[in-house]
Amino acid sequence: MVKYIKNTSLLHLVDEKRVEAFRKDVKNQKYSDTNSLYKCKYQEEGIKYFPVKDALNTMYKNKCAYCETQINRTSTNIEHYRPKSIYYALAYSWSNLLPMCNSKKSNRFDIVNQRVCYNGETLQELQYITKKYNKLEKPNFIHPEFDSYEHLFRFNTKGEIVVYKNILNSDKMIYTITHSDLNHHNLLKRRAKVLESFIKMRNNLFDYYEMVIETQNKDKFIKFKKNIQEEIKIFFNDENEFIAVRKYIIKRLRFFLAKLDKKFVMFFNGYLQKYIRTIEVYR
Repeated sequence: MVKYIKNTSLLHLVDEKRVEAFRKDVKNQKYSDTNSLYKCKYQEEGIKYFPVKDALNTMYKNKCAYCETQINRTSTNIEHYRPKSIYYALAYSWSNLLPMCNSKKSNRFDIVNQRVCYNGETLQELQYITKKYNKLEKPNFIHPEFDSYEHLFRFNTKGEIVVYKNILNSDKMIYTITHSDLNHHNLLKRRAKVLESFIKMRNNLFDYYEMVIETQNKDKFIKFKKNIQEEIKIFFNDENEFIAVRKYIIKRLRFFLAKLDKKFVMFFNGYLQKYIRTIEVYR
């Protein structure tokens, strides 16, 4: 997981259809929408539109909010952070919707404090209610848009998320990993490959750098600088899967570049910092 921030509200979620369904749910005190109107499916001249799904996919770069694997635009599941079966009034809350690739989380939603109940709010007022609810309820599940959690874990060479224990919110991180299956064996392999690919890129660039230094060839040095910039752009592109792993590499860059020539490290780190400044998810 990496942290994203929703910066716009969708009018589609507070239009006439959604308001009518919301009022019905409030009256019956249960979610009863059989058409999944929170998905906001529209059709014009034979073309289908999914504004909510498209907005989530754009924000999350077509990746699952929890495991960070690429998900097909048409097969993206729009999941509710707070289950609509329990929090019927939040079925159309923009801050309660997340793109996910599976439903392992399901209706599980354990909290520390007393559960918050609907208290007469309008659908418009509920669009960004999640942060307030989180403060009151203290849920066990991490919310990828509201919680700070990157300091709680690291990745080992197997691609496993390893939680630093006995610090604030470490239990919350463990709970989220367990109930979202974030250390599934398939995810371990794919995250390990990201770490391996960085090591391979680093080694290839350093080998080329040593050759340039040895030959003192100006043209090859210019090519080396171009290569290092291109490789950094490719590896740290925010469209890639597993940005959390890539952010971990940045955080531990001294370790990953240890014992290499200081000038090479200077070049690498300089181009890296210049590039990631332009990408929101790395800030």
